[in-house]
Amino acid sequence: MVSDIDLIAPWLKELQEEGVPVLFRPLHEASGGWFWWGAKGPEPCKALWKLIFDRLTLVHGINNLIWVWTTDAKDDNLDWYPGDGYVDILGADIYSRNGDYGSQVLTFDRLRETFAGKKMITLSENGVMPDPDNLVSDLAGWSWFMTWTGDFVRSSAINPLSHWQKIMNHDYVLTRDEMPDRSDPSFSCLEPMHYSGYHLNTDYPRQFLLVTPDDPGRHYDIRIFDLSGRICGFYPNQAGPVSVGINRYTGGIYIVRLESSGTVENFKIVF
Repeated sequence: MVSDIDLIAPWLKELQEEGVPVLFRPLHEASGGWFWWGAKGPEPCKALWKLIFDRLTLVHGINNLIWVWTTDAKDDNLDWYPGDGYVDILGADIYSRNGDYGSQVLTFDRLRETFAGKKMITLSENGVMPDPDNLVSDLAGWSWFMTWTGDFVRSSAINPLSHWQKIMNHDYVLTRDEMPDRSDPSFSCLEPMHYSGYHLNTDYPRQFLLVTPDDPGRHYDIRIFDLSGRICGFYPNQAGPVSVGINRYTGGIYIVRLESSGTVENFKIVF
């Protein structure tokens, strides 16, 4: 008997052979109960997820999939979770009311706390897109967003053109043309989220983060966060130009926050 999973496996294998990673999000919104795969409760759904995982990875040998599990902020969300070994990224599907450009930070924080910061968190489906200014101020570090099709894209009542333009041109939002060339080991990308009194850079081959304040007498703290909002490094009471070792960090996107006398400057860094 050939299953649907066996039918799509050759397509996924072609992408694997071309070196293309795939964000794979099966069985979405299971806990809502409106799809058949969640209608019988969490245990059958988790068993089905693991069956799909094992079939693709062990039988078909496909290893280019990034497994995205759709969850929510309800009290029973861990009951539906297949386990850390079967999930790479956590996703939440949020459709807020028209005109609500909030960061959805309450859901983000709940997922980060419930899953102990072990996984990246994405806004895996959305209607109204959050305003990046709200994401920055609320520290809602969604790793990406995926706006649904149809009126969610075309209707000015939901996401007007001016809102699209603000998002796509915002310093906090990383668009495809800004993604690093992973074949170039010397590449680093640093962008201030707004005007900054610091200059940041990295050395080659990315052993140190170099921070140079415009005021050499300024004292400041350095915090480095990953995109799930988890703090990865804290370097307090720095003064003048400093270098911070970053060779222990895995390659990816991080937020660097510099705090001095009540002022905060945020940078995104890709290395």
